[in-house]
Amino acid sequence: MQTLHPITTFAIVILTIVGCASEHQDSSPSATPLEPLISLDSQTHILGTIPEGGIEETFRFRNQLKQCIRVAPALTSCACNRIVYSADVVQPGETLVVTAHFNGKAQAGMTRSHFQVPWVAKDSSGNIDCIIEATVETALKLTPDRTIIAPVDGALATVTIEQRHGQSRPTSVWSSRSEISGSLSQVDDTHWEVMLRWQNEAPDETRLPPLANDGGVIIIFAEGAGHQQYRIPVQVRHRRELALSSNQQE
Repeated sequence: MQTLHPITTFAIVILTIVGCASEHQDSSPSATPLEPLISLDSQTHILGTIPEGGIEETFRFRNQLKQCIRVAPALTSCACNRIVYSADVVQPGETLVVTAHFNGKAQAGMTRSHFQVPWVAKDSSGNIDCIIEATVETALKLTPDRTIIAPVDGALATVTIEQRHGQSRPTSVWSSRSEISGSLSQVDDTHWEVMLRWQNEAPDETRLPPLANDGGVIIIFAEGAGHQQYRIPVQVRHRRELALSSNQQE
């Protein structure tokens, strides 16, 4: 039998201890595992004010694992998002490009849309949360955005329409109340006017519903890149309000 030199035996013992210590350290709860897909930019995109219509936002994630990752179809909270992947399988070290096609046409004002990218690896799985925040400026601006009309035959109210961007154009007007007619006329290349007219005297005041519900809605239909419909709430003033206003003027 071959006898090991004392120094050689000592070296083997030291290496064994170090190897066990390293193995124990890697498997300890304090060890931080790699994030499978790390974001290369930001998972929240804040766009500020954007024009009504479609835009594209790109999210990028790198596979940090030593195994491939498969991504499933995105889960979105809004039909305004259409999510497209650069690949269904992301190899180790490669980058997944997620393109969000955001349709602001159906939005107005502040909007916050959210979608998830589900992923599966050999030993783990999860979801990546992505957010798009924006204030959508509608193509057509209505002034005022709600109006009041008196229930007196021939009473008038007007609404101005301004084309702020895009190619949207108002085409027609519809009223929810038969007493209120609406007509549309073009002022210049980017402005239109809606004229509302009360066509006959109101029914007996005792038969009118409460003031909060005594109104109507004017719908302006449009064509182009913007909204297809713009709604204008119309409040109808009661006769007693008209009488009180007349007395105050006298």
